[in-house]
Amino acid sequence: QEAQETVSKKRLTALIRDSGLPWEAVPDKWLSDPDVWDALLDQLGYTALIRSLSRLTRIGYVQPLSIGLRRTLDKIGDPAAIKRGRVHPIQLLVALLSYQSSKSRGGLEWEAVPQVTDALNDAFYTSFGFVEPTGKQTLLALDISGSMAGDVVAGVEGLTPRVASAALAMVTARTEQDYHIMAFSGGFVPLN
Repeated sequence: QEAQETVSKKRLTALIRDSGLPWEAVPDKWLSDPDVWDALLDQLGYTALIRSLSRLTRIGYVQPLSIGLRRTLDKIGDPAAIKRGRVHPIQLLVALLSYQSSKSRGGLEWEAVPQVTDALNDAFYTSFGFVEPTGKQTLLALDISGSMAGDVVAGVEGLTPRVASAALAMVTARTEQDYHIMAFSGGFVPLN
């Protein structure tokens, strides 16, 4: 309740660090302050972190050669945090594509920091290790027709049906032992 009233930044960051005040309880006027996000970073869940990367960049917390960048990269690249967050590889692919697009559907823009895109790419591959295999025989049939290159999945720039299906096939190929991949357009063909 104290955070909802008029508080100083010093008191607010103390409440965040000492009492575990979540970002949802932070007054809007403080959500563009890098120091407030620095206090929030330790308790921010993995999914909340990857969804907040554009905001952290826009407000200047994540910028080249900054402490904020280093702290953020450490958290993105932490395999234990990826596992604990139960983050699916596709969530990381969506975060990567959204972040590197440098614009939101709402028109907000930021300049993507290359180290963040690299860290998200690495986290994507790391997350494969936490997908539980089914142990069953799996046949993947990928549509390779021209229609798979158009439109976007879930409104994510760059996530075409082709990219999404290829990413899911890659996750399966790296997780399952007994799989076979084929492609189809007019007929079925083997796909290495």
